[in-house]
Amino acid sequence: MARDVWSHTTVFCGHFPEGSQVFTEEQLDGETLVGWHLRQMVDSSNIDGTPLFHLTSGNLGHQIDHHLFPRMPSNRYAEM
Repeated sequence: MARDVWSHTTVFCGHFPEGSQVFTEEQLDGETLVGWHLRQMVDSSNIDGTPLFHLTSGNLGHQIDHHLFPRMPSNRYAEM
C-alpha cells in the first residue's frame, strides 16, 4: 500500500503541477507531431529530487523526458 501511495503521489505531482496546461479533445483534433511534442512539455513537469528520490520513484520525477521518450529505459532520464 505504501508503494502505491508513493507511486501515485510522484505521478500526480509530475502530471498536474501548478501552471500545467490541460487540453480538450477538440484541441487535440488534427494535432501534428510537433504539436504533440510541445504538448508533452507543457502539460507535465519534472520534479527535482535527490538520487535516492529518483531511485525510489522509478525515475518518475523525469516526467517530461518520460513523455517525450517513453521507450527509453527510465534509468537514462537523469542523463538527458
